[in-house]
Amino acid sequence: MIQEHNKIVVALATFPKKQDWKKFFTQIIEHELAACINIVNDATSIYRYKKQLCIDEEVIAIIKLSSKKQNDLEEFFKKNHPYEVFELLFFNIQSGFPAYLDFVLEHI
Repeated sequence: MIQEHNKIVVALATFPKKQDWKKFFTQIIEHELAACINIVNDATSIYRYKKQLCIDEEVIAIIKLSSKKQNDLEEFFKKNHPYEVFELLFFNIQSGFPAYLDFVLEHI
């Protein structure tokens, strides 16, 4: 599967800590949109939105998926994420531990 490894992407996303983030990210795995999601708890985001300074407690999600699922994941966020403008960034993976990359491709 090594030739397929360049089709893996990592998405970085945030979700409000006060919302049910476990349910949200579990549904992504249940819908087979991603192979694995790591959650980093206790993140503080500081940003300006609609001309107001915002400071929010959030979780950060590191989501591993196939590039074929990228649009589906974005649609899931549009339908289910509580923010009007949510953070969802995609990074192409150039290389990594081959067995882990195989794992990602086998579980989506």
